[in-house]
Amino acid sequence: MLNQLTILFTVMLFAGFAAKAQQDLSGQIPKAKRYTPFEVIDQRYGIIMYEKLNKRLGGDSVRNCRGYSCSGWIEDYYVNGKLLHRGYYVDGQLKIYKNFFPNGQQEREFKVVDDYRSTLRVFHGNSNLKSQVKYISSDASEWTDFYENGNIEYHEQYHKSFEYYIVQKSNYENGTPESILELVNKKKLIFDKREYHKNGKIKLYGQLIYSEDLFDYQKIGKWQTYDETSRLTHEETWERGEKVKDKDY
Repeated sequence: MLNQLTILFTVMLFAGFAAKAQQDLSGQIPKAKRYTPFEVIDQRYGIIMYEKLNKRLGGDSVRNCRGYSCSGWIEDYYVNGKLLHRGYYVDGQLKIYKNFFPNGQQEREFKVVDDYRSTLRVFHGNSNLKSQVKYISSDASEWTDFYENGNIEYHEQYHKSFEYYIVQKSNYENGTPESILELVNKKKLIFDKREYHKNGKIKLYGQLIYSEDLFDYQKIGKWQTYDETSRLTHEETWERGEKVKDKDY
């Protein structure tokens, strides 16, 4: 009987020590941080806190997990339990990831296509596209921004040399063009430049030539300005960036 009591007491004592040790250990293991929307969402740019971990976008920071560089799939959550971020990490840096708004809608998605190319899509809170970007290494080769209503706000595409545009366009919110710069002569690197009034009428027209020596665009030929009724109001003549004639109508 005494031996049985001794064994029972020993078991109870050991269980007490084990429970206390477990409590002490649980206090030492850091809990995963939960985020509030105010911490992570920039009113203008969205959720950009992970960009510093994206080497393709110029980020040079490394994320650590329990003292080591994170590897594999990692998820972060809002305080309401909704998914904030899911990304695939290699040596602590992001290769693929998606971010989400607190309501569960996708905020952005980044993908690596190959050793040089990658893509980024960013969304408005209404789930319409906000930006769509194609990268070569860390340089944006093609970029499109959208208004919340879905219309294109801005679009640009560079030549593969990244020295000059192939096209650069901006639109008013209703979708009508505001400004267009477009390569029309690939050999001579001559561009058409147009600007428009909000009523769709031409406001300005002229041509530019890209100087590979100066790495800049220069006005050439006649540049004409029009009012909202399409009446010609002003005309200038340019030669390699220098104005040689100026006339009002």
